[in-house]
Amino acid sequence: MEIFTSYIIGLLPLTPVIMGVLISLLRIVINNRLLFNTLYVISTIVSLCMGLVVFYRVLIQGLYGVYCLGGWFPPIGISLVTDKLSTIMVLTATMVYSIVSIYAIWYTRHMANYVYFYVIALIHEAGLLGIFLTGDIFNLYVFIELAGLTAYSLILFYHHRLRSLLASARYAFAGALYTGLFLLAIIILHATTGTLSMAELFVKIKSIEISSFNTSLLADPVYLIPILVIGLWTAFLISALYPNHFWLPDAHSEAPSPASAILSGLTVNAGIYIAIRVFYTIFYGSPYIDSLDYLSNIMIFLGIINVFYGSFKMAVEDDVKRILAYSTILNIGFIYMGIGVGTSLGISASLLHLFNHSIGKMLAFLSLGVIVRRYRTRNIYALEGLGRNHPITMATLIVSIFHLIGVPPFGGFFSKLLLFQAFIDVGGYVYALMVIVGTALSIYGYMRLIELLWHHPIHHRSVPKESLSIIVIIAYISSLIIILLLGVFSQSIIPLFNDIGEQIIHRSLEYVRVFSRI
Repeated sequence: MEIFTSYIIGLLPLTPVIMGVLISLLRIVINNRLLFNTLYVISTIVSLCMGLVVFYRVLIQGLYGVYCLGGWFPPIGISLVTDKLSTIMVLTATMVYSIVSIYAIWYTRHMANYVYFYVIALIHEAGLLGIFLTGDIFNLYVFIELAGLTAYSLILFYHHRLRSLLASARYAFAGALYTGLFLLAIIILHATTGTLSMAELFVKIKSIEISSFNTSLLADPVYLIPILVIGLWTAFLISALYPNHFWLPDAHSEAPSPASAILSGLTVNAGIYIAIRVFYTIFYGSPYIDSLDYLSNIMIFLGIINVFYGSFKMAVEDDVKRILAYSTILNIGFIYMGIGVGTSLGISASLLHLFNHSIGKMLAFLSLGVIVRRYRTRNIYALEGLGRNHPITMATLIVSIFHLIGVPPFGGFFSKLLLFQAFIDVGGYVYALMVIVGTALSIYGYMRLIELLWHHPIHHRSVPKESLSIIVIIAYISSLIIILLLGVFSQSIIPLFNDIGEQIIHRSLEYVRVFSRI
């Protein structure tokens, strides 16, 4: 076990919590915006640096790390663990959070309660990092609740607005119901297998003989099927897969723009991660469940519904932030289509598209946030032609949209190409066609947004020209650099994601061996 990496893993979810508590305590005695802005950005950048270290150690050097809380080893104690899947999720989260934190300094400059936004966002980051790193399924539930509670708070940040209240309440009610079922599933799972460690669950459910574990099942394995279904359905809610998409458009559009970038670019990723971890790490290959192929086909089918539903709603929606929210539903559909293929290439394509979507959607929300903030409206017809007053912001928005569509040579093109190839390889020609058709249909919704913001005549001639803060420019440039690198170095990036897909499908035993070497 690599000690340095292990300590970094332990610090990753802890750092934003410590900084959030520190900011909360300092706010009681002083009110220094510069200090709080600095602490907030430093926290996210430190997390990004640690995420990069873990990325280099695990994905480049092939090392691994486990951090046992309190020195208690699994299966008794709670552990944080990195494999290739969790590493790429951590890198995505820390990268998006660091850029959004810079932008949030500008966005909250006139807010009296900006400190609360910082604290909630930091704790939300801790919850997401905990989800991606935990090796204990009950601890996974705890981090889901932490991320959920803070997500509800971010949506409700404009608490004086009725629509924000309703959006947060709808999401909170559904989240409480589904996570309650998830907790029930965990209880049944513990009664069935006698453990909550995901590594031990892997062993017991698949009956793999490893001397470090007791491999005998303790109860009737028939109970595993409803556990799997509940676990996946909870993941579908968090990631807004049909028919659990109902909460997302209002939630992402009513939140402040930095929160929208986090929710759309990161929070939904937690559901995708849970689906992969539950379906492939714990249950895939189990001799006790013969319905996994049916569940894979269901994921593909629901993903296709997401793609077409999202494309249609983008084409008719009048709220610019809701257009991007439906774009999230659309792209979640593509990701689940890849997950359902059941091949390493399908998983690779899904994870690469997840990464591309997170960066592209973040930049899209940050760009639109500048325009919406300037004119105090989200109605696309009220903003008609006003994008001409913001050429830099419109340029970044167009780049982000081209990236999301998959226009070559942007990174989104290569992830969709991999997804197309994954279906071709298994003879799923109809599904491959759905990737092309879904992309073609989405183009109208994206282009409609650009056309109305830019090409239509300007009705408000007296509006001053664009004057961007240096903080916003830094956020733009950082995002644009990542998007350009994803396209230019795609041939070097794709093998990394292929290796992740190979580990999930063909080398899943590596996840268990990390624990066996403690």
